[in-house]
Amino acid sequence: KRMDKEENVSRILAIQEVKRQMITQKMEEDAARAEQVRRQKEELIEMRRRLRDRMSFEKERMMKEFEKSKKKKMNSLRTSQNPNQEDGEALEGEENRAHTHEELNDKEPGHEGVKQETEVQD
Repeated sequence: KRMDKEENVSRILAIQEVKRQMITQKMEEDAARAEQVRRQKEELIEMRRRLRDRMSFEKERMMKEFEKSKKKKMNSLRTSQNPNQEDGEALEGEENRAHTHEELNDKEPGHEGVKQETEVQD
């Protein structure tokens, strides 16, 4: 009877040890999974940051190209309107001058007294 009791105690201790090992293994697996999720999250944040930086850089580059193209077109238009003008050189007062239709119509014969408020940009 004493032998059965000792066997029973050792069996219970062995079962408890196996349960402890299973719990420890599960905790380690959970910690590894949590670490993997944390790394993936960091990678995603880093990827988004790089994408945001690249998009910002591309936007800035495109805006510079657009402005450059716009200036080139404006210089081309000014040159074609004023053939005696050098490339890129604006006539005095030419840069920010806007005419209303009224001003233009006063200069054209047959349009005296016609008033229009729409502005025309050079």
